[in-house]
Amino acid sequence: MDAKVLFKKALEQATATAKCIDAHHFKNATPCTDWDCQTLLNHVLYELSWVPDLLEGKTIKQVGTKYDGDLLGKDHIKNWQQAADAAIAAINKADLDKEVHLSYGDVPASSYINEVAGDLLIHSWDLDQSFKCSLVIEPELAQALYDNIFPRKDEFASSGLFGKPFDVPEDARLQTKLLAIVGRQEPAV
Repeated sequence: MDAKVLFKKALEQATATAKCIDAHHFKNATPCTDWDCQTLLNHVLYELSWVPDLLEGKTIKQVGTKYDGDLLGKDHIKNWQQAADAAIAAINKADLDKEVHLSYGDVPASSYINEVAGDLLIHSWDLDQSFKCSLVIEPELAQALYDNIFPRKDEFASSGLFGKPFDVPEDARLQTKLLAIVGRQEPAV
């Protein structure tokens, strides 16, 4: 799947999740054990906010602390939508072959866009878990994300940014396999 299409579809699902979150959910636990719902939502908004600057060619140093702190404010839905709109505008005009300067090195914009899309989807699933909902990732998105992550599963596992991967049955559904390689287990139904 094209990186721009993947991002747009991932952002749609993430936005739907963000709009379901109320302030009374903020202190709920998430599968990201160090982060409650509020902290995780702020993290995802933080990642989303960087998209225009990085696709514009700025370095991490140039962006600096611009997005540090509370990005949710008193109206997290409005703030989310503003960041989402800015990110989509940047994605629409992005040259997928242009280098993006990340903390771990320079990568093509297409790789960065895929990475952010994956972060949006996985953390949307995490956020939904915080209020006892279970996001069903669209099958084509789950396939695209799985195809992007699986070849790098060892790199993801050693990064410390994800839970420890675990094995699932070969005949498990794709979303189950995807979540397993980033250390998440779907709740029993």
